[in-house]
Amino acid sequence: MTTTPARKQAAQALRDFPRTLAQLLARPDYRRFGDTSDDWINDPDRMERCHNAAEHGEDGSTHAEAIEDMRDNLDTLRREARHQYSERTKEALDRIAEAIEAEIDACEQWHEQNGSLHQCTGGGDPAQYRDQDTEED
Repeated sequence: MTTTPARKQAAQALRDFPRTLAQLLARPDYRRFGDTSDDWINDPDRMERCHNAAEHGEDGSTHAEAIEDMRDNLDTLRREARHQYSERTKEALDRIAEAIEAEIDACEQWHEQNGSLHQCTGGGDPAQYRDQDTEED
């Protein structure tokens, strides 16, 4: 029995799809906040905070924002797969993605329980990186 190009493509998709959160984060196409100029338009407050934090060698994103970025990246991978593969391959990719979602949920829960969900990933209050140029009355 010969393998069709579609089967080869599906097998490659299953090999390439990340199996863990660590693999998702390590992907060369993982889109980090600030990678594009669109971030200035889509979330100018966060972008300004990250820009100011970078001057101190910090990231400036909160754990909640970084976790949402993880979800966005995973959703992008899933969406791309939905347009290309058979139902069987999509179901297999969905099962893998659901396991990664569980890891992301556990990460979020840990930060919430430990009070760090809305703190910067490098530690501290995000307010410390807000623009200090405005004078208070």
